[in-house]
Amino acid sequence: MGGLNFTGNSLNNQGGNLRGEGAVTLDLLGALVNTQGKLAASGPLLLKRSSRIDNQDGQLVSQNLMTLFSNSLDNSNRGTLAANGALQVNVSGEVRNQNDGLIYSRDAGLSLSAGSLNNAKGAIQSAKAQTLAATGGIDNQGGKLIAEDGDLDIQGASLDNRAGVLSSLKGLFQARISGVLNNHGGQAEAQRLDLQALAGFDNGAGRMAAKGGDLLLNAGSTGVDNSHGGLYASGRVKASGNQLDNSTGQINGQHIDLDFNGSLVNQGGLIESRESLALRGASLDNQGGKLRALAPGGKTDLQIGGLFDNRNGLLESANTDLTLAASGFLNQGGSLLHLGEGNFDIATGNVINAGGSLVTRGGLTLTADSWTNSSVIQAGRLNLDVNHFSQTAAGQLLASQHLQAGAAVGTTTGCWPAMAAWTCRSAAPIPVMAGYPAWAPLALARPSSTLAPRAASPVAAVPRSRSPGN
Repeated sequence: MGGLNFTGNSLNNQGGNLRGEGAVTLDLLGALVNTQGKLAASGPLLLKRSSRIDNQDGQLVSQNLMTLFSNSLDNSNRGTLAANGALQVNVSGEVRNQNDGLIYSRDAGLSLSAGSLNNAKGAIQSAKAQTLAATGGIDNQGGKLIAEDGDLDIQGASLDNRAGVLSSLKGLFQARISGVLNNHGGQAEAQRLDLQALAGFDNGAGRMAAKGGDLLLNAGSTGVDNSHGGLYASGRVKASGNQLDNSTGQINGQHIDLDFNGSLVNQGGLIESRESLALRGASLDNQGGKLRALAPGGKTDLQIGGLFDNRNGLLESANTDLTLAASGFLNQGGSLLHLGEGNFDIATGNVINAGGSLVTRGGLTLTADSWTNSSVIQAGRLNLDVNHFSQTAAGQLLASQHLQAGAAVGTTTGCWPAMAAWTCRSAAPIPVMAGYPAWAPLALARPSSTLAPRAASPVAAVPRSRSPGN
């Protein structure tokens, strides 16, 4: 038969087979029922209107373009909407594509707008750009939303991707979500990611990766939960919101820029930058965690309004300069290692009571009226201006290049020895350390090989029995 045009109240093709060799146009006041049926067009397929489309275990296919308008669409339970060309779905109510439903454009882009979308264990896939817009929620639990060679753009009130896949293999994945973006145990991968979820992100045990550029997260006034999860970028990882939980999680990028109004929690976690590292928050809990900046040059900048808790933690930076601004610093059992030869900017009060180990190849100035040192402190250039100084048995002060000291205690005399040039700015007695250890060569540990973003998972091929060409 040739083209097919049908205008009427409803069309029931349940278990049937309708095919138009040319264009197929349907204009229905009522429902299109195609359960376990097949309705195919060699040319464009246009459904101008219908009250509902029931395509459960059915096939609506076009070897050209497909455009559908309806109040609701049920394509669940192995239903198939497939076109070789562009596919456009416009539904005012719910789109149901769960349980192995397939909405697919083989050679072009795909656009879907709906009141809500249920794609749990379903697949929506396009060769080119894909745009999904819902006034309500989008459920992609165990499902796949994939744009193979174009951008993926998702808008909705919420996005539930638990154990699901969100992927733009060669383009940008952009999401604008007014509620929560839940990627718990899910995957979100693209060349670049630009994600906004104003009620927060749950990436617990999940993975977000930008293979060719930046990963941008905006949590509005709420938070990002990356506990046991991973945030990776070949470019910058930039995240903002109220709080961040990276407990036993990983954040890795060329540059790291984390800007949060509340707490930053990195207990047992890893935040690693291949170049610069910037962290801002009301507090930073790095107990048992690692903060690392691997490259020389640039700056490590920690601006913490409250306490920086680095007990049993590690802060390592090869950047030229390191700034640690915090109202309190706990470092018992912890280590702060700065390989850069620029300035190490830290308040003396944070050094005095910190404990642990503080090492820099750069310049460190410590000023206080009275100080009993119990930490191991090494600097390339150490400027010590303390009126009353003493050390516990665990305390050590070392300078590899230059020591300038003005200090007084009543127990020992002489000028503090430096590993290189030194200057004693005061004739007052200062302590002499006998048998102090030689300056050890400094080097960052090698970056973990597990940090590089893995390749995106291969996109599952659409079964040939369900493709438009068959």
